[in-house]
Order: sequence, then structure tokens, then C-alpha cells
Amino acid sequence: MKTENKVWFITGGNKGLGAAIVKEALTQGYNVVATARNTENAEKALGNHPNLLIVKLDVTNQEEVKQSVAAATERFGQIDVLVNNAGYGLLGYFEEMSEKAIHRQMETNLFGTMKVTRAILPVMRRQGTIFIFQKGSQSGIYWCSNLSHIYPQNNFLLFY
Repeated sequence: MKTENKVWFITGGNKGLGAAIVKEALTQGYNVVATARNTENAEKALGNHPNLLIVKLDVTNQEEVKQSVAAATERFGQIDVLVNNAGYGLLGYFEEMSEKAIHRQMETNLFGTMKVTRAILPVMRRQGTIFIFQKGSQSGIYWCSNLSHIYPQNNFLLFY
């Protein structure tokens, strides 16, 4: 993919793997929309770059999903690559997890990913190209006895 004018939209772009992807995409010359629930932390982690737009996004909030996609297309005119990176692991013994915690993780890791993807797909379809990178874990296929049953289910549902 040629870098000229290509735009990457990266959820969870403020730390860890997401921040690393943001920094590498910028280094390679891409325009980048980095999303984070806390934009101040994202600005500290990512710095200032002319090809970078940092946008507030909690993937569980449909209105923020719409606003972040609108901000991306307003600034850059397109979205060429979606990196679904936002999410977290809920680890522990299944029987000790609250139903609220389980729902919160499913809402973030599974349904949040779907919300963002559904919002960006029409933009990509109009452009005629769809590139989506979905972060996941092999725990969706290979069960580990020290993991909860929730995190692997999220990964399995996203990929199968």
C-alpha cells in the first residue's frame, strides 16, 4: 500500500500495541487517527505530529463512534485502514466474576469492535477498498485453564 494520503484509524491508540502501531504508521508516512478514552493521556504518549489526529472514543458509546469517524473524514477525507485494537482482558476465575464485569468486557471487546467496524465500513465501501486489522488472541481457539472463560469467548466470537 502506498503511503501517500492513506489514513489509518486505530482504536486504543494511546498505549501498548495501539501506540506502537500509531507511531510506526506515522514513521512510515501515513495519516493516523488515534482514538482513546482519555485524549490527554494519548497526547502525552504520542506527542504532536502534523499527520496525527487524536480523537476521544469509548467504543461502547455509539455517539462517540459516529463523532470519531466524522472527525476522521472531516480532517483527512477518507479512512483506508481500520485497526481494531481497543479492548482488555478480564482475567480470573469465572465463578468469581460479576455479571456486570462480564457484560462490560463483552460490550467493549465484542460489541465495541462491531460498532466501530459498522461505522467505518460504509466509508471504505464508498472508496472501494476495505482493510481491517482485528487484534485478538489465540485464546479464542486454545483454552488455557488459568484464563477466565470470558476473554477467550470474546476472541472466538470476533474471529469465527
